[in-house]
Amino acid sequence: MTPDQTRALIGRLLADIAPDADVDEVAATDDLQETLDLDSMDRMALVVAVSEEIGRDIPDRDAGRLHSLDDWSAYLAAD
Repeated sequence: MTPDQTRALIGRLLADIAPDADVDEVAATDDLQETLDLDSMDRMALVVAVSEEIGRDIPDRDAGRLHSLDDWSAYLAAD
């Protein structure tokens, strides 16, 4: 998955989880939780939503390393 595809995916999924979150205002290296003021439940909901979207389980050990759009992009590209 390209960085642009990752940004689009995360943005679309976050629109349902945290409607006030605007991924377009986030730099690729920004911590999504901090920058978008997501709580831990929002963050876990995002992990679950991405997992369901891509049809692949995201283990807790991996989810804990997915902080930025760059992190997500690298993780999703590795599939």
